[in-house]
Parts: sequence; C-alpha cells; structure tokens
Amino acid sequence: MESLAIRTEIPHTSTRQLLLLPSVFMFWLVGLIDKFAFGTILTDKRFLADLHLGGHAAVIGALASAAILTQALGNGVFGWAVDRFGPRRCAMVGVVGWFLSCVLGAVAGSIGVLVVSRLLLGLCEGYTWPVGNALTARWFPAGRRGRARAMWMSAVCIGPGIAGFVTGGLLGSFSWRGVFWFLAALSLLVCLPMATYFVKDGPARDRAADSGRQLAAVAGRALRSSRFWLATGAASGTTISVWALATWLPTYLVSYRHTSLGTFQYYVLGAYALGLVVMLGYSYLVDRLRRLAGWLAVAFTVAGALLLIVGFVPSSPYFVLIACTTAIIYGITLLIVQGFQDRMTAVNQVGTENGLMNAVSNVFAGVVPFAMGGLIELAGGSFSYAFGFLFVLLLISAGCAAVLHRLGY
Repeated sequence: MESLAIRTEIPHTSTRQLLLLPSVFMFWLVGLIDKFAFGTILTDKRFLADLHLGGHAAVIGALASAAILTQALGNGVFGWAVDRFGPRRCAMVGVVGWFLSCVLGAVAGSIGVLVVSRLLLGLCEGYTWPVGNALTARWFPAGRRGRARAMWMSAVCIGPGIAGFVTGGLLGSFSWRGVFWFLAALSLLVCLPMATYFVKDGPARDRAADSGRQLAAVAGRALRSSRFWLATGAASGTTISVWALATWLPTYLVSYRHTSLGTFQYYVLGAYALGLVVMLGYSYLVDRLRRLAGWLAVAFTVAGALLLIVGFVPSSPYFVLIACTTAIIYGITLLIVQGFQDRMTAVNQVGTENGLMNAVSNVFAGVVPFAMGGLIELAGGSFSYAFGFLFVLLLISAGCAAVLHRLGY
C-alpha cells in the first residue's frame, strides 16, 4: 500500500459518466434489495416452516455468514479480474451469477439448496466493490471521486429503504419464492443489459491492463504493508455493521421488539433516507478534506456506543439510536473506507487492492452474523450480548482508523 503516483487528469467524458453512474447504482440497488429482502424473509413464518428453520437463530446466522465468506472470495477474485480483464466483463459475469443464485433460491426445497444459493450469491456479489471503485477511479478525477462514489453508493441507502416494501408486497401477494423470482428478473432484464451496453472499462488510455504477474505483485506488496492491514481493519467496522444490520435488524424490530411489519417498513425507509442525506452531504467534504481517518475513528466510536445503549438499556429510544447508527455507518464510514485506494494506490490497480481489502474485511465480518445468532440464543432471545459484541468490534476498527490518522491519512 506504499505511496504510488496517482494520475488525476481525466478527459471530459460527461456522456459516458452519465451512463456509467446509473449502471453501477442499479448493480448496487439490486444487491442491497437482495441482502435486506433475505433478512425480511427470515421473519416469514411460511419460509421458516418450509425449510424447518424456526427457532434456529444460529443456523440462520450461519446462512448469512456463508454468503459473506464467499463474497470475500469473490471480492478477491473479481478485484484481480477487474484490473486484468476490465470492469465491464466482470460486471456481466457477476450479474449472470446473481441471476442463477436467485433462481436456485426460488426453487429451494431444502436447506441444502438454499445454502448453495446463498454461497453462489455471495461469490458473484463480490464484483460490486471492485467494479464500482475501479470505474470511479478511471472515469473521474480525484477531486470529484467522493461525489461520484456517493451517487452510486446512494443505492446502499435506497436499497435497504425500499427492500421492506418490495419484500412485504411480494410476500403478501405471492410467497417468499416470489421474492427470489423478482430479484432474478431484475438481474437478467435490467442489470445485464446495463452492464453490457452502458459500462465501458475507461478512457482509451486507461484500458491497457497489467499482466496477471504484475497484479499478483501488487497484491503481495499490499499484504506485506502495515497500512493495508490498518485500512482493512478500519474498513471491517463498516462491513461488520452493514452485514449485522442486514441480517438481524428485521428480527430485532419485528420479532424481539414486536414492531408491526408496516411500521418496520416505514422505519427502515426513514433510517436509510437519513443515511442518504448524510452521505450526499458528506461527499462534498470527502473531496475537500485531506485527512479522513480521524473522522472515521470518531464515527465508529459513536456508532458502537449507540448500539451498546440499545442493547443494555431496555427503555432507550432504540428507533432513534439505530437510525443514527445507520446514518453514521452508511453516510460517513462507507464513503471513507471505500475511498482509501484513491489515496493509496494507482488508478489501474484500484480493483486489485480494493478487492483484496474488501475480501479480507468480509472474512472478518463473515463470522459476525453466526456469532450474533449464538449470542442471541445464549441470552435467551435478548440482543444485549450481540450488540455488546458489535461495540467491541467497532472500537477495534476505530483504533485502526486512529493509527491511520497518525500516519497522515
């Protein structure tokens, strides 16, 4: 992760940029709807009965963890492939894999088929971060990348916000299988044409790819760098929080706090709308501030403290506190950690290092839903131990960010 020359002069290509951003936005929107739709499906009694999952929180957590761990593998593989073969081809392969995983989920008649579906989904979803960040680095100058990234990353807030309505409507009109068929159709009919016709690898002088051997050397250099591991430790705080909220927030609010599904849907919409506003506003600061790691340390500390209060103070205003946590994680920390490579590596190597960072952080995060499920069972259904566990993990990430701040990031 040593300092490398980073080219910032990119030719004016407004038409291509206007086509590019909605495409990456849609890739993320479908992916996030799937993540949070699955969390909502886990509250559906028919689904739990069909696959014999009722009362097995640890098994449910293991399902989520399996998807995260295969996504970690996908991040690493696609990160290398993006720099070697180009973002466009990788996006097309990833979308086709998404489609197949959703079809498997729709026809699942046993827990085994569902596991295969989630494993394939996680693997193919690994293309999203390397593709999005590589395209941002190739098509936008350094002083505009924060705002460009916020435009497609806004799907990270919009997807969870509307997932409850989409999933609730499909569950009411069809069944949990209808949710998977809907996501399969979105992948095939919307995302694949956009990846095929709207995504281009980069301006002509950026399209030359490094050899596989050169990119392997980049990965090896990163893995030997203390800065890479500090950045990955910091990024893990965001990854852990995203997956924890995606997996367990519906169960916490609907099953534990007995929130009605209608109230839950509007609440999630409001919480992620707040995150979107924070993200779009903060993106202007990201493009102007030279040192961001200190902000990241503070954000993780505050978010962890809010979750600790939710877990151990039963009378706390948990709706407000979780909404604020969501706004911090999605609106601030996500923008910072996914922009690390803008300041630490060269444009034509962003995919490799970003994919590697996200791969390792997903490995760290992969055990969290499973561990939370076990802690929930240990606490007799209470979320106090689970939220306390998240607090400790976020403090560790805050510590990594604080060290990066001292190093000048």
